Amino acid sequence: MGTEITRHTIAELTQLPMVVVDDRLRALAEDGRIKRLVRGVYAVVKQYPPTRPMSKTVLADGFVKIEIGDEVLTLTPKEDRVLGGLMAGSAFVAASTAHEARLADALARLQLPVGTQL
Repeated sequence: MGTEITRHTIAELTQLPMVVVDDRLRALAEDGRIKRLVRGVYAVVKQYPPTRPMSKTVLADGFVKIEIGDEVLTLTPKEDRVLGGLMAGSAFVAASTAHEARLADALARLQLPVGTQL
């Protein structure tokens, strides 16, 4: 997140009426471009370009081609192993997040109305 700013500061700097500032802040928050931190205080959300297509190909000679958009990396088998180790943390986080979502869904389905006898 970037610098925090208040709706009052925006109104003062832009000389726009508060109703216009509030409307635009609401629209930016709905678009995910800013985040409301507390009432009347906002921060810009980091925007990233669209995700590029990615692929990994293991060649018969052991070399590995990693393609990301128009860029191609050619890795030796050792470089591939090292990169795999570096990426393991990201893979673990992704797997854990998916697992937690499935658990939360299962728990929600298991919720019984109050007073239900087992």
